[in-house]
Amino acid sequence: MKIKPLSFLVLLLVLPFILLGVYSTISRASHGEPDKLHLVKSILVYNNNAPPTIKIVTDKIITTQPMVEKLYEKIQSLPPANFPINYMCVRGVPSYQLTFSQQGRTVLEADSGYCFRLIIDKNDKDQREADEALFTLLKQVEAA
Repeated sequence: MKIKPLSFLVLLLVLPFILLGVYSTISRASHGEPDKLHLVKSILVYNNNAPPTIKIVTDKIITTQPMVEKLYEKIQSLPPANFPINYMCVRGVPSYQLTFSQQGRTVLEADSGYCFRLIIDKNDKDQREADEALFTLLKQVEAA
């Protein structure tokens, strides 16, 4: 079979884009892009002199891929928090516990801890400063 020079040139120009697309898809899957989100929203309920109790307001699984991806990417883009670790939180702010997973394996866990920050790891070392856009997105995901 003889390949014409023009066909060969087109193949050389198109092949890198095809390979890049395949690599990008494989790379995203291997780096743990989530396909599921477990969202738990809770509030603290205060009763007179008793210690506050936790009331779960929302507990749902989200598998709508665009929503899961958008929230995951938003969290990844948040800047580091400038709050001290023992930062006192505002009363009345809900807590969001977010568990992103891919094919049953946890990719990222985040907890707002009744604050305007997001704790990404369990040791409080990776704290991100939450913004109004994050909470707006959380409300949209929660309402879906």
